[in-house]
Amino acid sequence: MMSKSATLQDWAENEMGFHSKNPINWDGLCRGSFFAHWSHLISRVKSKKKVNKLRNNIRLQIHQKGNLANLERDVQMDEEQREKEELLQRKKALEEEILNKKRGIRSSREHQIRLEGDIGTLIGTIKGYKREYLDILKRKAFVEKGFLKEMEEEKRRIMEFRSSLRSVQKGILRLHSSEKQFATEKNIIESHGQV
Repeated sequence: MMSKSATLQDWAENEMGFHSKNPINWDGLCRGSFFAHWSHLISRVKSKKKVNKLRNNIRLQIHQKGNLANLERDVQMDEEQREKEELLQRKKALEEEILNKKRGIRSSREHQIRLEGDIGTLIGTIKGYKREYLDILKRKAFVEKGFLKEMEEEKRRIMEFRSSLRSVQKGILRLHSSEKQFATEKNIIESHGQV
């Protein structure tokens, strides 16, 4: 069986005597629903030479059969048979097209289901990360709060230590000044005693 484009090219060149100097994209002419139109033309449009040949054949058949009614019935049956075959071919092409579209829809639906699953997984992952982030923030706040308490406690201890250090320094200074005074008084007494 010839392809659609080969059928069209054969009809144009052999039946109609069409020859072009430029190359023709026969496949492009048969794309989509165009072939249905070309198919109609190919089956019904004949060259003048072919029409004359068909007329002569019909006349010959009429003459041979001698019965015009039988010939017309045969021609009509042939025409009906040809139309029936065309309709069956068209039906088959449409059924195949419908089947392909159903496959495409099924494939699209499966792809959509996979995408919805992936989106659900991503949403779950994002929620998990969000929970982890909130837990980290809570732990950080807890650690910062504990750290601030420790800092305050350490600051208070340092202040107490400084305060006690000042007290010790004051005590040492008092002791030192009283020792100086004692030493001075002792020196005075000793120096008076030697005199």
